[in-house]
Amino acid sequence: MSVLAGFIISLPYHLHAISAFPLSFQATVLGTGTALYGIVTLYIVLSTGPYVAYLRWLPHDGRKKPQGIEMTTHTLFMRERITRVYNPAFLVDADKPFTVWKLARNFRLPPFVANIVKVGDEEVVAETFDKSGKVIGRWIVTWGEGGIGVCRSEGKIQRYFSVHQELLPRAIQWGPH
Repeated sequence: MSVLAGFIISLPYHLHAISAFPLSFQATVLGTGTALYGIVTLYIVLSTGPYVAYLRWLPHDGRKKPQGIEMTTHTLFMRERITRVYNPAFLVDADKPFTVWKLARNFRLPPFVANIVKVGDEEVVAETFDKSGKVIGRWIVTWGEGGIGVCRSEGKIQRYFSVHQELLPRAIQWGPH
């Protein structure tokens, strides 16, 4: 829930707490509070990635390993967004403050698999869906010489993710264990 939404939900309590004061004071306090919480919410949205509320492995397709990761986030106005990353190797450390992962803009395949892809081939790395399941954005890699891929967005892809790694199941954590 956004900070602003929390303030609006608690508004009846705030109104009751200051009801003994003059109306001009009440309007000033409520206007200042609403503006402050709105600015804080906007700052959080602009400076970080959305908080991942749910994270799960995508179902298997008969192979031993999962097909990727699904992350559920929310927009500023609490609209649910589901991003499926089909190849978790494309999730790298983010450079934004308080953001853990981002989808890589460039990617290099290991030399022993670089010859599997053909120059010019395109592959969907991730997709973002709205609550109804409609695709609203894609992250696509175009492969070049030597297994070097350059990614681009199509539509409104969710690229940054704020994840509390200490809350993740051990099997999904990256880095030293």
